[in-house]
Amino acid sequence: MALKIQTMGIVALATLVSAPVWADTGSSLAASPLQTLAKLAGALVLVLLVFWVCAKMMSGLQQARSGGVGSLKVVATLPLGHRERLIVVSTGHEQLMLGVTPSRIERVHVLDSPLMTDDTATSMDAGEFARRLVAAVKRQGVK
Repeated sequence: MALKIQTMGIVALATLVSAPVWADTGSSLAASPLQTLAKLAGALVLVLLVFWVCAKMMSGLQQARSGGVGSLKVVATLPLGHRERLIVVSTGHEQLMLGVTPSRIERVHVLDSPLMTDDTATSMDAGEFARRLVAAVKRQGVK
């Protein structure tokens, strides 16, 4: 019973407080549809601008994180199965051949001479990479 009285009191108080909002003041303050559309378009542009700025900041942070001196760089990858890959990672002056699976990463071989330069890495497809990788492994004597 006390809860019902409190609820009725809150409803009555809300009605009294909001009465001036619903009262007809006699002035016409209704916005035209064109003004409403312009406000909506402005808000949309503002939201898209904020999203674009955040995306640029995130990509800048990602580039700064991966481009440090002495950082690792993936030179090339070769898919061996659905979830397995063979990758060559450059670690400054030498390159590592790594086997990557969902559960572990294992060093397959350390290449003494670079497998490829930066120029050939950008212009090479997966088949050409596979041929060069096999030739380099044979030169190194890995079975």
